[in-house]
Amino acid sequence: MGMNRRRLEEMIAAAALDAIEPARMDELLNTLDDDPDAARELSALQDVVAALEEQHAISPPPGLRHSVLDAVSEIEPATLVAPTSPPEVYMGMVELMATRLSQLAPDQWATTAHPYDWSVQALIAHLTSIERYTAAKLGIASFDYPEESETDHLGLGEHVIAEESAHSPVETMRAWRDAADVVVGHVTSMSDDELRAGVGFHGFPVRVSTLLVLRSFEIWTHSDDVARANGLPPTDPRPGELRTMSMVSVRLAQQLLADGGTASGGLDLRLVLTGDGGGVFPVQLGDSPGSPAATVIADVVDYCRMASQRIAPDELRASITGDTELARTFLGAAASFAV
Repeated sequence: MGMNRRRLEEMIAAAALDAIEPARMDELLNTLDDDPDAARELSALQDVVAALEEQHAISPPPGLRHSVLDAVSEIEPATLVAPTSPPEVYMGMVELMATRLSQLAPDQWATTAHPYDWSVQALIAHLTSIERYTAAKLGIASFDYPEESETDHLGLGEHVIAEESAHSPVETMRAWRDAADVVVGHVTSMSDDELRAGVGFHGFPVRVSTLLVLRSFEIWTHSDDVARANGLPPTDPRPGELRTMSMVSVRLAQQLLADGGTASGGLDLRLVLTGDGGGVFPVQLGDSPGSPAATVIADVVDYCRMASQRIAPDELRASITGDTELARTFLGAAASFAV
């Protein structure tokens, strides 16, 4: 693992309490990639802190008490859930979408999949193009697309949408599933080192593991788009999948804010996500840990839907104490990675 057990346990405890320096946190995260037991230990400790944080949060100062109580009255405490691996999250979202599409009648493929102007069939054709693009970026398949559309997520597969418009819904569904299965078959056999490797996606460098979680967000979100277009209920990811998705979202938002200079003054934030798959996430924006300037409490599913841009940050049912502007800035950053 690269460090002895006692030091590892000390670092896990410090991370759970938001008392670890950035360099040591990076060292710990690299270790956890190779030590699932240690990752589960950190997850369990963070959930304990989350439960304690909730108890503290529902007894706010006068004037905040009623708003906080209203927000937490219908949510459950976070349970001890280990994060699901990124390849398994991706595979789970592919299966979720496949199940959703199998429920559609032929005429339901023609409904409009808001917030787009596309039909459901066109949306799945778009998704097919992104699966093929992902496979190409992973080096496991080829995909021809105009070079100038590399950074245009919605425009990247216009030619695929045009091609699929001449096909039946069943053929379009099969084209998407075939493209997704190519990626699933490859990433589920990748080593930890391969998952940590860098890859370009729409012009941005990310880890393969991070790319898979971003893609999982998209597939899940479009599954809900299909459901909403046809009056069907949404489907939530499983708790372990939610844990992984929220962890990656928080890490990317923290990185974006730190790179963008929001770290000025060393303001930190604590995010408490409630419900199965939630947890407590210290968001360190300064050079060293400090007392959180703001605390945000929200349901983990609602937070992930906000990160997918299906709930606006100012519409998220959240309790915020402390620096409201900092909290809103963080939530806006969390929603900026949706594709």
